[in-house]
Amino acid sequence: MQGRIVFLGTRPAAAATPRQIIAFSAPVAVHAGQRNTGRFSRHPGKGFGHSRENSSLRQGLLPPARKGINLAECVDLRLTTPFPVPRAGGTAVRAEIAAKGIRCGLSGVIMRESDRANDEASELTRRRFIQFSSLAGTTILTGAGIFTGAEHALAAASSTCAKGPDPKKCGKTTDSDSLWQHTQKCHSNNTCLQNHADYVVMGGAKSKKKYVNYILVPTERVNGIECPWICDNSAPNYWSAADYYATQPPTVVPTPVGLGINSKQARDFDQLHIHMARARWESWHDLAAQDNLAARTVANWADSRVSVRGFSETLGIIPHTYRVLIWPGFTHDNLFAMLRSMLVRALGHGGTTAKAQAIMQYQTLIVIPRPAGGYYIVNSEKAVRDPNNPKLVGTDTCDPLLLMHP
Repeated sequence: MQGRIVFLGTRPAAAATPRQIIAFSAPVAVHAGQRNTGRFSRHPGKGFGHSRENSSLRQGLLPPARKGINLAECVDLRLTTPFPVPRAGGTAVRAEIAAKGIRCGLSGVIMRESDRANDEASELTRRRFIQFSSLAGTTILTGAGIFTGAEHALAAASSTCAKGPDPKKCGKTTDSDSLWQHTQKCHSNNTCLQNHADYVVMGGAKSKKKYVNYILVPTERVNGIECPWICDNSAPNYWSAADYYATQPPTVVPTPVGLGINSKQARDFDQLHIHMARARWESWHDLAAQDNLAARTVANWADSRVSVRGFSETLGIIPHTYRVLIWPGFTHDNLFAMLRSMLVRALGHGGTTAKAQAIMQYQTLIVIPRPAGGYYIVNSEKAVRDPNNPKLVGTDTCDPLLLMHP
């Protein structure tokens, strides 16, 4: 039986944390008696992701389909009992089946009820995103399944089937960009410094002073920050992955770890890559000293202006103007989507997502840890100006704030 399954449930009442509404949908093939072999994994403290290797979960509810009868219908299974969570033991589930004439790809949602009261512009304060990919089927649900890390809040389910990057907007797999070609080669033969199904980590910029730095590169064809797909719920959390691998041998970056991506105009390669390098002391100090100037909400991020010193290979240490947001973490937040949402507001009256997407190519985005907790999410572009300091200009590169040069 081919179709979609949707799980709805709640955390057991014994748990102290807020109740969660949980939903997953996926293409399924129902097979009587098939053994469950679905695999999911997550990095410690990071978001979920489907992995074809190094799975940490062998008891998922969604194994690959093998044999079965395909029918042009969709099956909804709704859990009417508490959903099992880590360390809480198994919980039996009951399912009711209702046929629907639609098919859809996998998507998921876990939203805390407490998040509903804290809506941000475009609902970004409660948006969490998850990617489960390459799943094709499941067995009839007669018992419990446990998803490790189910306590995390994740993104709202998409009503459309998950799709990969659009080659017309994000580049073709046949493109000759050297970084893209190198990524495919080291990923296929497992010679990258870090090798994951969704991304790899390689050595970064060559530094005269031998500064330690790396780059995280998607295994999907994604030309850069201008690719609309990276703002979608189905895209992996590249920022969270870069932050994680910056702490894992052999790609450990000295603290404080800074992450950054360049604009289309400032980059050397047309394959998205996030730089992983130590944040410059001057930059870190300036951000902390002007903590009061940073925005605390995405809605106010567009209006923030902070002068931050960084390194220029031609001018030495100089300041630029940045928009700065203080954010508690990004394990489950899509920073690209947050940036685009902010740009809608920055455009003012008449600003739309389409118009904001058109100027994503000019943006740089940097993440630097905040001494008092959380992170500084730092953005700039050459057109950014500070009305109170008109002599300062913005920049379209993350390089000044990260220890990669000279």
